[in-house]
Amino acid sequence: MNSLVALPITGAMQVASSSIASALPNAVESDNDPMLALIGRHKAAHAEFIEAMDHLGDLEETIPDELKKGETFCFEVTIVESDDPRWTAANLRYNDTIIKADSIAVEMLSVMPTSLAGLQAIMGYAVQHVRDGHMWPDGAQINDEDEEPKSDFIRDWNFYLLRNLGEALQTIAV
Repeated sequence: MNSLVALPITGAMQVASSSIASALPNAVESDNDPMLALIGRHKAAHAEFIEAMDHLGDLEETIPDELKKGETFCFEVTIVESDDPRWTAANLRYNDTIIKADSIAVEMLSVMPTSLAGLQAIMGYAVQHVRDGHMWPDGAQINDEDEEPKSDFIRDWNFYLLRNLGEALQTIAV
């Protein structure tokens, strides 16, 4: 039986990070790892999204139904001229912030960590983000446009993260 099965996911991630660190004694930790900067950008963008979502929720409770007919759905905002302007502004802000956070999340799936610190950071961040109840990216569909043969197959974000982590391990270990 695999010893990781009995561990909670964060425990398994800690064991994996420790194993990676001991297996790569020559790995150089770097403050210049692009993954570290992306994680920082995503944290900030996600915080803005949560703020916007909370604000929209607060307005939903205070603005009468007849003044909040517009909505945000599938990254599009429906604007109704008779809506309270605060409602419209809150929907636009909500939509803008989720698009920003998701675009950074997708960027994180296409950037390779260049250091052990970046590798450990993205592993921990991905687990914690999902553990906190958030999707990542939220609703975005990703496919391999450079994959041969061409495919319309859309993969889950986990696939891209694991693929990049595997490739990063090979690079960092060299």
